[in-house]
Amino acid sequence: MRGAHFDRGTERRQQQRGDVGVTVGVPFPAQRMARAVIALNMELAVAPVVPHPNPGDVTAAHHPVADPLAGELVGRVLAQVDASVGGKTGVNLKAGKNLVGTFHQPRVVLIDPQVLSSLPQREYRAGLYEALKCGVIGNPELFREFEVNGERILKRDPATVERLIAESVRLKAHVVSVDEKENGLRRVLNFGHTIGHALEAETGYRTLLHGEAVAWGMVAAARIAAGVGKLGERDAERISRATREVGPLPQLKVRGTSIARRLHSDKKTRNGKVHFVLPTEIGKVEVVNDVPEEVVRAAVEEIRELSRQKS
Repeated sequence: MRGAHFDRGTERRQQQRGDVGVTVGVPFPAQRMARAVIALNMELAVAPVVPHPNPGDVTAAHHPVADPLAGELVGRVLAQVDASVGGKTGVNLKAGKNLVGTFHQPRVVLIDPQVLSSLPQREYRAGLYEALKCGVIGNPELFREFEVNGERILKRDPATVERLIAESVRLKAHVVSVDEKENGLRRVLNFGHTIGHALEAETGYRTLLHGEAVAWGMVAAARIAAGVGKLGERDAERISRATREVGPLPQLKVRGTSIARRLHSDKKTRNGKVHFVLPTEIGKVEVVNDVPEEVVRAAVEEIRELSRQKS
């Protein structure tokens, strides 16, 4: 896949045909629980993992489980901008992140940006990185929003936050409606996650929130892209700066060699080759599988040094 890019005109035509339906700003009847209702015609949204009748058998397709829920109400930033759309469920193992899982699709997702006001600041910021990711992979205007209106975002300005959520969901809904089970286009959503998942596993899932790991993974991916000549230094620095300006990130105490080893057990590694989603400019990415290991190690060492600096 080269130069994955999201054409808004194409997206509008798909919505008109009924491939993707996104309705924003519709109050939920009765209690106005949701200020944004994301209604996906393909029923693309994640639901809680349902206990399997045979816990030792992960082939869920052969043992369907009744869904007790028709939809879900999500209350974290990370869930509102990312995890609630797409149907992925997963379990972390000591060997790596989300190595066991399946797809499960409820009919509707209800998103109320107002519930985010009660989130701790660190949890709130951690979710923002997934919205920033959407800007890098396919929405330059959303990325610019972080650069221009960062203060409003961090102060949880209602209109700004609702716009971030809507644009993030719009992009992910488009991607997932084209490629539900990650056979092609959906892989671009893994930007920042290759290194990010390795960081989570290496630190025992205790040091980094998922969004924070993805944030460092995005900075590393930008450095890797610059290192292999896919991305200009100016855009690499813009990605790094925009990511770190969302808020302070935990210090990293990992080595490039240990993260490089972790990558070989990542679910995105195929036939022994690690696949990276690398930006080629703000709003476009490529999936690359021929990154030299020394470039990966150098990028990890660079983010480790960055993590020691005061924001």
